[in-house]
Amino acid sequence: MKLAWLDEQLRERCVTGAVLDGARSEAERAAISTLVGLVVHSETLGALRKFQVVQATLTSEELRLSAREANMRTQLLSRNGEIVVPSINATPAAFDQTAALLVHDLTINGRSLHRAAK
Repeated sequence: MKLAWLDEQLRERCVTGAVLDGARSEAERAAISTLVGLVVHSETLGALRKFQVVQATLTSEELRLSAREANMRTQLLSRNGEIVVPSINATPAAFDQTAALLVHDLTINGRSLHRAAK
């Protein structure tokens, strides 16, 4: 998936791997690596949903992706870069053609890596 970032510092931490410094254990590092790696290397949300380790929860405000203790809060973006607001009855499958995700935060066991980047 193509990713856009709400915060440049969070993007830098994720792109360089510095986000792993916020992990307190090998299990947390593995969860972060798994989640970020699968999101980045999946062509579509449909492809990402094929990985059983990744759980997707869609609300009217956000798409939350999870792999074990790691969570990524995102919003869906159209091909024009506009935020797509899902309808109340939408399912993750309805958004398989989403062009990109706007990443708001990455958390590990409830600790925000966005705040840690500031």
